[in-house]
Amino acid sequence: MNNLQHIPLDEILLMSFHAADEGEIELSQKLYDSFISTKEKAIKLAEKASINGDLETLDIISKSFEKAKLVSKSRTNIENNKLSNVIDDNFLNLENNNVNQNNLNVNELAKNIISEFQKSQNNELTQNEIENFENYNLDSASFKDAKFSDDKLLRKYLREENYEAGVRRSSKLLEKDTNSSFLNNYLGYCLKSLNKIDEARKAFIKALSIQKDAPEIVFNNAKLDLKLGNFDIGWKDYDAGLKYNLRNIFEGFLLNKKPIWDGKPFKGCLLIYGEQTISDQLIFSTVIEDLLKVHQNVALVIDKRLKKIFQRTYKNLTIFGDDEDLSNFDYARHIPMGSLCKYYRNEVKNFDQCSEKYLITSPEIDNQIELLFPNTDGLKIGVSWKDFDLIKNSTKYLSNSDVSKVTEFGNNTFINLQFGDVSNDLIQINDNSKNKIHHIPGINYSENVESYASIIKKCDLIISVDNMTAHLAARLGKPVWVLLSNNCDYKWQEKTENSIWYKNTLLLRQTNKNDWSKIIGYINSALK
Repeated sequence: MNNLQHIPLDEILLMSFHAADEGEIELSQKLYDSFISTKEKAIKLAEKASINGDLETLDIISKSFEKAKLVSKSRTNIENNKLSNVIDDNFLNLENNNVNQNNLNVNELAKNIISEFQKSQNNELTQNEIENFENYNLDSASFKDAKFSDDKLLRKYLREENYEAGVRRSSKLLEKDTNSSFLNNYLGYCLKSLNKIDEARKAFIKALSIQKDAPEIVFNNAKLDLKLGNFDIGWKDYDAGLKYNLRNIFEGFLLNKKPIWDGKPFKGCLLIYGEQTISDQLIFSTVIEDLLKVHQNVALVIDKRLKKIFQRTYKNLTIFGDDEDLSNFDYARHIPMGSLCKYYRNEVKNFDQCSEKYLITSPEIDNQIELLFPNTDGLKIGVSWKDFDLIKNSTKYLSNSDVSKVTEFGNNTFINLQFGDVSNDLIQINDNSKNKIHHIPGINYSENVESYASIIKKCDLIISVDNMTAHLAARLGKPVWVLLSNNCDYKWQEKTENSIWYKNTLLLRQTNKNDWSKIIGYINSALK
């Protein structure tokens, strides 16, 4: 039963619907096929459990079916979705399957299981539980306009990060339909990505005037507020990203029936769910020290690659990897990690007055890494120039030619901190620079974050684009120069060389789109 507890039917179904919303029809179908397969296995398991008198297993399966039925029923209210009519309230029907024991129909057996447990153990979902589902907008339509959301060019421009073309296309379509919330939101997103802040704000306001509470629009507008330093309203509206799981909260949060924490101390354990990327978890975890002043009984679900370093750093917290089963863990309230910011980062002074705690690396691994480092003079400077989450032609990272210019001057030793397979890149870079970039062998930077952190710790300075490297180095307390494109992420704000999140970080910003030359010039002058 561990697998069924870890991946309930309702969550597979919800992921299928979310993929359909995003236009990933093939992925949606695969997830739906997985749902059908898991459902059939669950019914067969329920049959065996019924014969063996295994009430615990029957209870788990019963609750899983009920939650999936609620998700399915809620979905039937969503208009224009290709999967909305695939499943109805009688989704348990499997006409061609028969139970071997006692010639019972599987459909009837499943219904009997649910019915008996509802009667004997009162397993029907309460009104509060139903409202908890509705809090995440499972039963209301997405703002997406079916007339335009499938426009192939609009999707193509977003996928390619061709925001100028996205602005032209959405503006042209808006001439025909000025009251499309989808198109106004799309336009705002493209304008924000082009750093045209005032124009983006107008587009979002227009979209919200058409559809006031559409979570995608509120969420996009919230990130604009956060970029501009409007933290109070920004973090409040950031929670719109919980609907449709736009923030990619770790598994288990969406259908959790326990209360979401309200920021006040209570008796019991607070469970914090990690979310989004490692970079997001690293930056949001800077809030933990302030949280512990208010509530000390805290558990944290973090990316499994960060588990050991967080256990070492936060010894009073219970730390789980995101691959662990929490079904038997006792806690009273829960909250996503990013939502802590609305309590502890809603004014600039909250950042200035925060308690800073650096992550602690493994002493044993530190010693091993020291043996692998080159024995050379000058500063040991770690460099990272890509983010493999971005598309190949993204303007947010440096070309190999740019990196060669960064490493050209000064009597320093450069250490490769770029994760992924960059062996060919290093050959090209080193062929065109006086100072070669040294690679620490035998370590997968993407997976072995423990060793990667020790490599970063050994460096005197880190030069990185906006990626996991920059955030991990800052959390380790290293001096970091972050190279930012002119349409940088909201977390780095606007028009400042200092990060409000990390006191040890210098922000080097592009002044012209796609042009790193001025930043490279600054670096060369500083390192000579």
